[in-house]
Amino acid sequence: MAWLRGASLAARPPWSLALRAARPRALAILPQPPAFSPADKRRELRLRKHAESTAQHMRSQVWLAKEKPKQFRDFPTVRAVLRYYTQHRPWLTPRDAAAAFLAAGKLLRGLAYCETPPRDGPRLKLLREDLAACAVHLHARDLTNVLLAAHYVRVKDEELEGAVCGQAVGKASQLSTRDVATMVYALGKLGRKEERLLRVLLARVQEDVDEMHAIELMYVASGLHDLSVAPMPVLAALSEAAQEKIEQFGPRELAPFIASLGALGWHDRPLLEMVQQRMPLLLIDMSPTSVVGVTTAIAAADAWLPTALDQLCDHAAATAHLFEGEQAAAMLGALGRLRWDHTAACAALSAAAAAAAPRLSLTHLGLALRAASRLPSAASPDALRALRDGVALRLEAAPPSRAMLPSVALVCSALLQLRLPPPARLLAVAAQLEAEVGGAPHGDEERRALRRVSSARSAWEAAPAGGEADAIAPPPLAGALPAAVISPEIEEALP
Repeated sequence: MAWLRGASLAARPPWSLALRAARPRALAILPQPPAFSPADKRRELRLRKHAESTAQHMRSQVWLAKEKPKQFRDFPTVRAVLRYYTQHRPWLTPRDAAAAFLAAGKLLRGLAYCETPPRDGPRLKLLREDLAACAVHLHARDLTNVLLAAHYVRVKDEELEGAVCGQAVGKASQLSTRDVATMVYALGKLGRKEERLLRVLLARVQEDVDEMHAIELMYVASGLHDLSVAPMPVLAALSEAAQEKIEQFGPRELAPFIASLGALGWHDRPLLEMVQQRMPLLLIDMSPTSVVGVTTAIAAADAWLPTALDQLCDHAAATAHLFEGEQAAAMLGALGRLRWDHTAACAALSAAAAAAAPRLSLTHLGLALRAASRLPSAASPDALRALRDGVALRLEAAPPSRAMLPSVALVCSALLQLRLPPPARLLAVAAQLEAEVGGAPHGDEERRALRRVSSARSAWEAAPAGGEADAIAPPPLAGALPAAVISPEIEEALP
């Protein structure tokens, strides 16, 4: 039995090892039913959630190691952006969804001038639903980008816009100065007059207006104009800041800024005088839209700035072939209000408006006709005939409604001043509107428009019938100021 006292394991038989392993202590440990308290169960649930999130993070890290994620702004088409988002949606964050929506919006921005909005496909709809669901997790900058992208996409989504605006109210203090201006601009383009959000944003504008650049001032003014909100303290702060930073304004910022302030009823003549001093530098890169915007702002303020007007008209005469019909009519309307008869510009703009007369709205046709009644250079027989035919065509295409009363009054007054016979369709529409609105006009503006229509109809009915209904001659010079001419004696006396 020596192998029991100290022999090696190799010399022992197998059955002796089995006997030695069976100890009484090992047999005493028996399985027992677990007893967990509520605290233990809550801790177990927290540990399980932590383990699941850790596993998800590890899976995303493995995916990132295999494939480097691409920037959404680098994709060339909207389809590529939406396809990439749909394929990698389980691993993307709310911030990635906002970046994808902004990239798709910027690519769709080129379609902003199309008559029909882009198609709202299922992938884009899925992206918008994800953003509406995770709006609470978006940063302040991402909320601004989502609103701007919603304007670019041009698909009305009340759920998404409402969720983003609701979250932006609480995070307005986290917005940068650029984000505040961009959000006001986006709200204006979307037409969302969110009172709580606007109150917070405009308070930020008044606080940070000294830190804003020219483009940010333009964003705020344009957004307020689109919303038809005119808080005078904010407009005064914007105007004062623009005077201090006038050198930062280029043609793309200056024209919308001044036009928006003028449309809101804020006319700052010192600012317009500064613009006149910088006009030679601005005209180099001015587009037709910028020229029209500055001229309209000067006319709305009734400011006499002959140097600026002369330079604007020279530029308009040289680039009249680039003006669209609406732009030419608006420019003529501003010049007619100022009685500034620039021979070359008025003739060229009148020809551009006459060429586009079949496509012009009734309001633009009325502006062009009223300008022709005040500016002899714009009243060529061919232009007048084309504009009058455009009025008849527009009235034939649209049924009469109460909303067109101001435009009809404008056209009637212009034709009466020009001593032109009205189209038969205009007489019928004027009589119908007078019978419909005459009993209960709404407001002073509608009452004045109705009075102008009635006066024009009475004058036409009292006029003797003639057979020269199509004979159109230029109007007399009464009531129009010709372009200023400097005599040689005065010109020699100038330094």
